[in-house]
Amino acid sequence: MNGKHMPTISLWSPEEGAREHRVTTWPELRDKTGLRQLDRLDHNDKVELLALVEADTTPENPLLSTLLVTDDDNTSLNLHRDISRLLGRPLPSSDTDLIDQLAHDRNQLHDQR
Repeated sequence: MNGKHMPTISLWSPEEGAREHRVTTWPELRDKTGLRQLDRLDHNDKVELLALVEADTTPENPLLSTLLVTDDDNTSLNLHRDISRLLGRPLPSSDTDLIDQLAHDRNQLHDQR
């Protein structure tokens, strides 16, 4: 990924999703930021971008990018797995357990805001 995606980091505040007690989709993120290039990000670009967003998230806190994951979307589950691996975060092996963990993490984020 190159610098053309960097403005997204400063324009998107994952904390807003936590405060609003909801998840955010990539299309919503594109519309909110006005960055049409989000549509052109491949899986690896998304992983890299979200890893940058998570750079200051401490290991004891849930990843803010959890708010970009939907339970019924295999692509999103894989994205979350790859971000977590890149950041050295432990993950359950089954999709069912991961979905449960994501729900728990979202609730924890919502409770923190």
